[in-house]
Amino acid sequence: MRCLHAVNLIRDELAGEIEREAIVVRTAMSRGQGIVEMFTACPGPGFGWQIQEGQFRLVYLTGVGPGFGKGEDRRAAREAEARVFGDYFRFDLARELLGETGPERPVVAPAMPLSFNGFAPDFVYRSIPAPDLTIGQVVGLAVTYAREAVKAHRHAFGELHRRDR
Repeated sequence: MRCLHAVNLIRDELAGEIEREAIVVRTAMSRGQGIVEMFTACPGPGFGWQIQEGQFRLVYLTGVGPGFGKGEDRRAAREAEARVFGDYFRFDLARELLGETGPERPVVAPAMPLSFNGFAPDFVYRSIPAPDLTIGQVVGLAVTYAREAVKAHRHAFGELHRRDR
């Protein structure tokens, strides 16, 4: 019920943007826990976020291509694709809203490439702890990062169109 209430408030805040930007805001159950999530809804690279089990995740979804599917090579390709959009995986705005909640995961050593957790066939993410969020904090994170996801999606499609020429 709490997740559904949060999603309804998020949808109210993003009402015009949901249709104009083709974004999806929803709630579901995963591993027996409620999840609130948002994704850009167009084909190709997608961006979004998830809030679940005390984590706030920034997500990259690969389109059909070398990064889609199971196996280490495809996961490596997904991660390489996501690294191109490394600026999206910054949690500065989340820290402004929540304060310091803990280290980003996975931890990245200095001078090393950005690394990701992920799920096959098309999903990689980075996260920070986000325990005991209020509904107001959930809505604040959701709206802020929905807008960041839309910016990243626009940038990604701009990059793809330039490569196709």
